[in-house]
Amino acid sequence: MVIAVLVCPLLLCSCATIVSGRTQKVPVITNPADAIVVCNGVEQKSPCVLILDRSVPAYQITIKKAGYKDTTVELKRGVNGWIFGNILLGGLIGIVVDVCDSSCYAFSPDSVSQSLVPEGSDALVIKTVEGKK
Repeated sequence: MVIAVLVCPLLLCSCATIVSGRTQKVPVITNPADAIVVCNGVEQKSPCVLILDRSVPAYQITIKKAGYKDTTVELKRGVNGWIFGNILLGGLIGIVVDVCDSSCYAFSPDSVSQSLVPEGSDALVIKTVEGKK
């Protein structure tokens, strides 16, 4: 009983796991709205929120709408800043837990806001992404 009481707090001190979890929500907004957002074979209408598994290294999001050029945005995995909380609270056990469940990663950008370009337009498709500020 005493061992369980001493070990449990150590296992719970994995900052990225506690604060961020194993998935990340990435909002997608398009102008005009009601575009088809395709990620991992799943289609949703914008605006929407993608729930992404942090263990996957990268995701490609394709945005489509009739009368507009298709756009692709890539989300890349980087370090989740909350893992550094383990230096103060979780120690080595916290880091190991965060790495094992992929909570140590975060996708960038953390939201996507995309204006679609009409077909036949000479304008370039400009990707507008928002990251943490």
